[in-house]
Amino acid sequence: MCPLRPEDPCGLCVPGADGPHNCQTVKLVMEDPELREQWLANRAEQAARKRDSASHTAP
Repeated sequence: MCPLRPEDPCGLCVPGADGPHNCQTVKLVMEDPELREQWLANRAEQAARKRDSASHTAP
C-alpha cells in the first residue's frame, strides 16, 4: 500500500513503481522537510479520527 495514500495500492502515482522503495513521489515527500511535516500531521489526524471512530462503535 502507498504510504502517502494508505487506501491505494502503490504504483498509481508513478508508473512502474512496485512499492515505496522505488517511488519518486514518496522519495520527494520524505526528503522535503515541509512536505514530510505535512504528511506526518495528516497521518496523526487520520489515526486520531480512526481511534475516535472506533471508540464510538465499541460497546
